[in-house]
Amino acid sequence: MKKGIIFVYSILVLFLATMLLSCSSYVTPSFEDPGPNPTFNYKFDYTPNVDKKLNEPLTMLLISPSYKITYPQGSSSNIFYTMDQNYAFGYNTDVTTAFESIIGGYTTAMGEDFKEMMTSRNFRIIEMVKNKESATFSQREQSNFCLLAKLTLEISDQVTSKTEPSKDIGAVLLTNVYSPGSQSGVFGVKCRITMEVYEPLTWQLIWTKSLETEPLKEDYQFKWNYLGKNNYSYKVGSDSRAMSLASLLEKSYENVMDNLMTYIDPDEFTLLSKQAKEIRKKATGIVK
Repeated sequence: MKKGIIFVYSILVLFLATMLLSCSSYVTPSFEDPGPNPTFNYKFDYTPNVDKKLNEPLTMLLISPSYKITYPQGSSSNIFYTMDQNYAFGYNTDVTTAFESIIGGYTTAMGEDFKEMMTSRNFRIIEMVKNKESATFSQREQSNFCLLAKLTLEISDQVTSKTEPSKDIGAVLLTNVYSPGSQSGVFGVKCRITMEVYEPLTWQLIWTKSLETEPLKEDYQFKWNYLGKNNYSYKVGSDSRAMSLASLLEKSYENVMDNLMTYIDPDEFTLLSKQAKEIRKKATGIVK
């Protein structure tokens, strides 16, 4: 008898559950906004700490610093290439464009601050040319050295947690609201610097140095949710990636420029100038 009652009760519970779930289908799903994106700003600027200068000015032909930069193409970036591009990254642009905008500011500032660094050491700057082929004979003849800086910047992205948009099952009959999903991660940056010094008339390499700076890291997070139009439309919000990347590169910029400053040692270049003169004399036939 008890088994029969339990069986009937189970059937009744199952029937009621089915009815409740059927009723819930009449509640139109809604999607909670992931929130506004924080504003961000950045400034790549370096003021050289001039501990010593050249006693006698030397003339330097500068070649624009060359950059090899890689940034995330997977994880937090790639997920948005399948999403509505109007919302990707949360700044009305896609992730790649936002990254490149920040990195573009980084490299442009470095070129200008590199020139300021040289003049602070009492170097005369002929001009910054695009490459060796762009330098005129007159520019090369007037210069004691030609200097080229190469920068390799590797930006990594490690995802530490990720959740999908979800709804509160307890309130599904009333609201059927989806809360945003979220993702957290860590940006990292590693930088390698190489500097090459040439005798500009012969393009003979005189001196080269390279080093790798200490890796830096910065946390980020963002939220995202469906727009309700279809399964391919999303909105990103509360997105700190741009702010985190800019903050990370500001720290890296200071680090890189400090290291470049140590390379431009006036005493070392005074000795190198004697070597450069000998190379030029031999090349022009003054010394046989």
